[in-house]
Amino acid sequence: LTVKQAQAVIDVDENDIEVVYGDNLVIPVASTNFGEVVIEKVDMTNTGEYTITYKVEETSNYKGDIIVVKVIVKPLAVSEPTVTGTYTYNGNEQTVNLSGFESYMTIKSGNKATNAGSYEVVITLDDNHVWAAGSDGKVAWNIEKATYDMSGVNFSDLEVTYDGNEHILEIAGQLPEGVNVSYTTNKLINVGTIEVVASFTGNSNYHEIADMKAM
Repeated sequence: LTVKQAQAVIDVDENDIEVVYGDNLVIPVASTNFGEVVIEKVDMTNTGEYTITYKVEETSNYKGDIIVVKVIVKPLAVSEPTVTGTYTYNGNEQTVNLSGFESYMTIKSGNKATNAGSYEVVITLDDNHVWAAGSDGKVAWNIEKATYDMSGVNFSDLEVTYDGNEHILEIAGQLPEGVNVSYTTNKLINVGTIEVVASFTGNSNYHEIADMKAM
């Protein structure tokens, strides 16, 4: 009489397992007709490809069995943060505020600026995240031009009586810092009338100043 070794057979779903980073990984339950199934696995928290090994060790009474199941942890798709607040030129460096900025994001460039204009924040992600469709890790923001305060400047009509002297029509008041004024012909000696246009130039970080006219 001869008794041969039996064959241990592991019963488990052998299909690849795909999960997204952050989701709960459910490890398939295995059973066997002989012995005990030992599960060997590593930490599968981060994205990547892993394996789960199901093993029944061979004994004198039965041959062992082994099954390897592949686990794929895919990155989680996320969207860029959004800009909060508005920004106007003030002569100082400004830092854009971002809503929805997470710890797995890193700003590479573009989040600080001084001059009026359009800017782009470039953001990268760690290995466990990818940009969702329609996102590319670039967030646009603007610093708007400021407006000069011209409330202290006046340009009014001037009427004088001929006296043989040259008369000049100019603005009254204090120009904002950095603003210059120029005029069309603004001088008269003899009797007559001219329209004088005062034009202003300033810093490109400010809106243009409208001309003023007087006679």
